[in-house]
Amino acid sequence: MTKLLIGLYHFFQKRKVLFYIVSALLFGVLTALALRIHIEEDISHAMPNGKQVEKITKIFQHSSFADKLVIRINAADSNATPENLIAYAAATDSALQAGYGKYITSVKSKIDDDVAISLYNNVHENLPLYLTDADYLRIDTMITHEHVRDKLESDYKVLSSATGLVMKKLIADDPIGINTIALGKLNDLQINNDFDLYDGYIFTKDHRSVLLFVTPSNPSNETAKNSVLVNGIGDFFRKYEAGTKLVKAYCYGGTAVAVGNAKQMKQDTIVTLTITLVSLLLFLWFFFRRKRIPFIMMLPVVFGALFAIVIIGLFKGSISNIALAAGSIVLGIAINYSLHFFGHYKHCGSIEETISDLVMPLTLGSFTTVGSFLSLLFVKSQILNDFGLFAGLSLMGAAAFTLVFLPHFLPKAKDSHHDEPGWLDKLITSDFKYQGALVVVIIALTIFFGYHVRDVSFMSDMMSLSYQTDELKAAEKQINALQGDSSKTVFIASTGNSIDEALANSEKLSNILSESKRKGIIKRYSSLGDVILSQEKQQERIAKWNSYWTAEKKQQLLSELKTEGAAHKFRPQAFDHFANTLNKEYAPIGMEGFEDLKNAFGSDLIIDSKEMKAVISSVNINRKDRAKLYAEIEKDPSVVILDKETVTHKFIEIIYSDFNDILLYTSLLVFFALLLSYGRIELTIITFLPMFITWIWILGIMGLCGIQFNIINIIISTFIFGLGDDFAIFITDGLTDKFKRGKDTLSSHKVSIFLGAATTIIGLGALIFAKHPALRSIALVSIIGIVCVLVIGQTIQPFIYNYYIQRRKEQGLPPYTIFYFIITFIEYTYFFVASIIMTVIGFILIKALPFPNIKTRKYWFHWLICQYMKSLVYIPVHVKKVHIGKEQMDFSKPAIIIANHTSFLDILVTVMQHPKIILLTNEWTYHSPIFGKVIQLADYYPTADGTDESAIQRLKDKVADGYSIVVFPEGTRSIDGVMKRFHK
Repeated sequence: MTKLLIGLYHFFQKRKVLFYIVSALLFGVLTALALRIHIEEDISHAMPNGKQVEKITKIFQHSSFADKLVIRINAADSNATPENLIAYAAATDSALQAGYGKYITSVKSKIDDDVAISLYNNVHENLPLYLTDADYLRIDTMITHEHVRDKLESDYKVLSSATGLVMKKLIADDPIGINTIALGKLNDLQINNDFDLYDGYIFTKDHRSVLLFVTPSNPSNETAKNSVLVNGIGDFFRKYEAGTKLVKAYCYGGTAVAVGNAKQMKQDTIVTLTITLVSLLLFLWFFFRRKRIPFIMMLPVVFGALFAIVIIGLFKGSISNIALAAGSIVLGIAINYSLHFFGHYKHCGSIEETISDLVMPLTLGSFTTVGSFLSLLFVKSQILNDFGLFAGLSLMGAAAFTLVFLPHFLPKAKDSHHDEPGWLDKLITSDFKYQGALVVVIIALTIFFGYHVRDVSFMSDMMSLSYQTDELKAAEKQINALQGDSSKTVFIASTGNSIDEALANSEKLSNILSESKRKGIIKRYSSLGDVILSQEKQQERIAKWNSYWTAEKKQQLLSELKTEGAAHKFRPQAFDHFANTLNKEYAPIGMEGFEDLKNAFGSDLIIDSKEMKAVISSVNINRKDRAKLYAEIEKDPSVVILDKETVTHKFIEIIYSDFNDILLYTSLLVFFALLLSYGRIELTIITFLPMFITWIWILGIMGLCGIQFNIINIIISTFIFGLGDDFAIFITDGLTDKFKRGKDTLSSHKVSIFLGAATTIIGLGALIFAKHPALRSIALVSIIGIVCVLVIGQTIQPFIYNYYIQRRKEQGLPPYTIFYFIITFIEYTYFFVASIIMTVIGFILIKALPFPNIKTRKYWFHWLICQYMKSLVYIPVHVKKVHIGKEQMDFSKPAIIIANHTSFLDILVTVMQHPKIILLTNEWTYHSPIFGKVIQLADYYPTADGTDESAIQRLKDKVADGYSIVVFPEGTRSIDGVMKRFHK
C-alpha cells in the first residue's frame, strides 16, 4: 500500500494540471450531489426502533391526534365577555381557512346542529348497537304501566310547549326514551366534563376560555411546511391582539414543538459550525504561522463531509439534522489526519518518508475509529444510526484524501522543514520530570472514579432535550392547566391484524378501563371502540335486542302506548314509527356506517390503513396511579401505551441495553484490530489501556458531577473510543519507531495529538453556544472525555512502554511479555506454595519424627530440597537448558564451591546438583517469611552470625558428614555480571 500511495504521488507530481482538474471536478461533483440530500428535522427519530416502538411509530404516522394544535383563547380582562371570545375564535377559524387551507385538514371550533342531527339519526337507525346488558335493566323499568303513563303525560306537555314542533319527531320515534339511553353513550365519549357548549363553541365551565382544535394536513416531521402554518397562527394572534387587550390566545401541540425544534436546530447548526471553522482557522494559523496551512488542513475535513453526505444521499436519501449538527465532533477527529501529516512532514521534510511513516498508524487509526462510529448502526435509533454512518464515512473520506491528495497541497520542504521549534512545541515534547508520581496519581484517581461509575444515570425525560421558546412554554402551561396538575390524559391503542380485530381488542380494553374506573384508579375514559363495534359484538347486541323484545313484550308495550296515548289525546297512528323500530330487522353495519361518529368524535382515533389497524382510547388518570393501570393492561400484547413518559422509559431501557452493546462492540473491534495489526498482545494492551482508563474517568466524573447520559450524548461513547484509539495508535507508533529504528517520530506525533485535542475541544466547545439542549448536552461530556484522553494517553502509555520494553532494551535485556508474566506468576506461585509445604515436611522430619536417626532424616530433607530446586529450574519448559560440565562435578567427597552471584537461579542451580550441599546465606534470606524456615531446618549457615571458632566448627561438622559448602563471596547479586568486592 505504501508503494501504491507513493507511486500515485509521483504520478500526479509530474502532472500538476491534471491533478488540479481532477480535484476540482471531484469537489464540484460531490458538492452538487450533496445539495440534493433531504435533511430530516424530526427529533423523535432519536427514539429507538423495535417491534413495540415500530407499532408506536406507525400509530403516530397514520393518526394526527398527537399532531393537533390546541388554541386556547382566554379572557385577559375582567370586562371580557364570552362574545369577545367567540369573535376571536370565529376570526381565527376564518383566517386559518382562508390563508392556510392547504396546510390544515380541519379546524374544530364549534358543534354544528347538522352534526347533532346526523348523530341522532345514526343512533336511532342502529339502536340495538348502542345498548348494553345494563341498559336492558333500565328498559325493564321504562316499559311498566306507571312509567309509560308518566312519560306520555310528560311528552304531551312538551308537545304543548314552544319547543313542541322540534320535539315532535323525537317523541314519535321514541315515546318512552330508549334513544336517550343510547345517546348517553355518545356523552361518554367526552373525556373531560370540565367543558361547556356556549352558542355552539367549546368553553371552559367558567366561560373564561374558548378552545379550537386544528389538525395540520402534514405530519409533525414536515417542519418546513408546518412552519408556514405555525408562524401564520402566531402572526394572526399578534395582529388581532394589537387592537384589543380583552383577549389573549395561546397555541400549543406536537407540531408547534417540532417547528420550534427545527428552527432552533438550523440556527444552532449555522452558528456552531461557523464558530468552529473560524476558531480552527485562527488557532491553526496561530500555531503554524502560515496563512494557507489552516485552509489546506480543512480540505480533508470538507472532502470527508461531502463524501459522507453524498453516499448517504445516494443510498438512504435523507439524514437527521441533529446527526449533521453533531458533525463538529467528526470535524475535530478528521482534522487530526491533516495535523499528523503536516506535523510529520514538518519534522522530516520528505513527502515520501511522511507517507511511509504514516500509512500504518493513520490507516489503522482510521479503521478503528470508523469501526467505532459504525457500531452505532447496531443501535435502535435513526438519529444515532445517521450519526454513526455520517461520522464513519466522513473519516473514511478524510483519511483517503489525506494520503492521496493532501501531499500535493502542502508547501515545499524548504518552506516548512527545519523550522526552529516554538515554545509550545518544546513544552509539548518535553519529558515530564515527575512522570512516575503522575502515574501514581492517575492510578489513585482511576480507583476513585471507578467507585463512582455506579452513580452514572440515564436521563429519562426525553422532552428535556426538546427546545421550546418562552412563548411555547407559556402556551404549554395554559393547555396543560385544562386537565389539572394531579391528573393527565394519556392515550392507549388497541391494535389488531384487521380493523375488526382491533375493535374487538378495544372492547376488551374497555372492560379493564371500566373496572379500573370502578376501583377509582382512573377518573374517566373514552373510546370510540365502545360505540363503533366489531362485527361479533354487533351480532351479539342485535341478538340481545331480538331476545329481549319478544312478541308478547312488544304487543303489551304498544297496547299500553295506545291506551295511555288515547287518554292524552295522541292519535292512534302516533306511535307507528316506534312500532317500526321494535319490529325492524337489524343487521351489522360496516365501518362506513359509523362515518358520522368518527368525524364527530375524532376520525384520527381509529386507524384503518394497510400498515396499521388500531383503535385509540383516551384515559384521564391520576399521575400516581398510572403504574397500576399500565401493569394491568401491558399483559395484553395488542395494547400499545402512548403515554410519552412511559414510552420514554421503555426507550431508555432499550438505549441502555444498546449502550452496553456499543461499548462491547467498539471495545472488541478496536482491541482485535490492534492485535491483528501489531501481532503482539503486549502492544495491544499498552495501546488499549489508556482508552479503558479514560472511560472509567469519564463515567466517574459524570457520576460525581451528576451529569446524566441521554440518547444524544451517548454518541460520546463511540467518540471517545474513536478519538482515544487514534491518539493511542500514534503514541505506540512513535514509541515502536524509537525501539526498532532509534528514530524520533514521537515528538511530531505528540505535537499533532495536542493540536488534534485542541481543535476537537474547539469544535465541541462551539456547541456550548447552541441553545438547543440536545446539542448542548454533547459539549460538556465530550470536552471531559477529550481532556481525559489527552492526559492519560500522554502519561500512562509512554510510562508502561518505556518501563517494560524500551528500558529493558537499553539494559541489554529482552522486553517483558505477557507469556513472561504468566510463567513468572506460575513459578512464584509454585515457589510460595512449595516453600510452605517444604516447611511443614521439614518440621515433621526434623522436629517431630522420632526415627530413624537425625542425620538420616536431615539427608532426606536435603534430598527433597534438591528435587524441589530442580523442579523450579525445569518448570519453564519454554527455556532451553544445557547442563555443561556436569560430568566433572564430583560430590563423592566434600568441597567448597565459590561462585559469583548474577541471579536467583544461582541458588537453584547449585542446590539441585546434590542433596549434600550447605549454603552460606545473608540475614534477609535466613529469616525470610516464605522459605526462611526451610533454610534453618536444612542447617544453612547465616553469615551474620560471624565466623568465630564455633561457626567454623559447625561447618566442619557438616563437611565431616559429607556436605559441600557453597559461598557467594560478593554477598549480593551482580546483575551486570561485573564482579563486586568480596565480603569477609
